[in-house]
Amino acid sequence: MNQLMIKYEAKTKTDRYIGSVLLQPRSLILIKDEAYKVCLHGIEERDTDVIHEKIFNRPSNLSLGTKLQRSTRVSLTIRNVPTVNTVLMNRIFNKVG
Repeated sequence: MNQLMIKYEAKTKTDRYIGSVLLQPRSLILIKDEAYKVCLHGIEERDTDVIHEKIFNRPSNLSLGTKLQRSTRVSLTIRNVPTVNTVLMNRIFNKVG
């Protein structure tokens, strides 16, 4: 097992938190390699976001404590799966063949 994974495995979500990224409308973020495999990542479900000091890409025009109202967002996830067991996948999706 990767040493970085061992380091984070026993910690709580709060202990593992190192910061946030502000996803503005029409933005794109790519998570790969160690950031995808090891770092806890996701989008919290809430109505507003509060600008704080642990936002890595905080725009200079947004001061700490500013509240941003969320609206509808679309999230698209694409994963590269190099090897797929087609027999198993057919069984999962109830396909005969």
